[in-house]
Amino acid sequence: MNRLVPEHYSGISDYALLTNKTVSDILFSRPLSNTSQTKGTSSDKFIANKDVYTGYVHNQYGFGGNTLNRNDFYLGAEAGSNKVSLGAMVLGSTGSMNSTYGNGSVDGVGGTVYARGALTPDFRVMSSVGYSNYNYNLNRSAMTGTTTATTSSDGINADLGMTYLAFNQNGYSVQPRIGVGYGDFRVNGFQENGAIQKLAIAGHNASRLSGQAGAIMTKDFEVARGVKKSV
Repeated sequence: MNRLVPEHYSGISDYALLTNKTVSDILFSRPLSNTSQTKGTSSDKFIANKDVYTGYVHNQYGFGGNTLNRNDFYLGAEAGSNKVSLGAMVLGSTGSMNSTYGNGSVDGVGGTVYARGALTPDFRVMSSVGYSNYNYNLNRSAMTGTTTATTSSDGINADLGMTYLAFNQNGYSVQPRIGVGYGDFRVNGFQENGAIQKLAIAGHNASRLSGQAGAIMTKDFEVARGVKKSV
């Protein structure tokens, strides 16, 4: 009976909805205490700080018998004054979904725009909105063979959060943060191929509202004379 209930298909929407958490973690991890950014010229009326960043994050999650692995590569840029900064980030994702009788591979891309504002020098708020699209190659072990299928999903993610620079001395900083995120994705329907017990899976919408709370700890160190980095 379990072979006719492909639980790993529920991971399609779970993988897409995790975009919200991935983007939020990346943006919140950017420290507020880094004051060594390149300064603009005297003609830069709005842009006072400039920053380009890139990176990679790996996460593994378990949902209802599924194991999801996400590998996300990102490239972003942020610019602004000491009161408001605007940014954009591109996300490229590859990953997998695995359960007892099925598995799948995932790849996708997305883009996010965001803004950060300073209510005080130590207290800032951040909001973001983004769009992403994912493609899935699926396999399932049926009673009389193996089925294959492909499908896709696309949707939006949005975040609103705040951070507070609670401690900043001797190159060390601690920034508590809280936030709320929302994701809404459309999963397209698909038809399995390759076995007698082929299933037709209807398309559906999935949404999730979530909250986050935590803290960011960083340490500044000098990599060259006059050049500081935060980790």
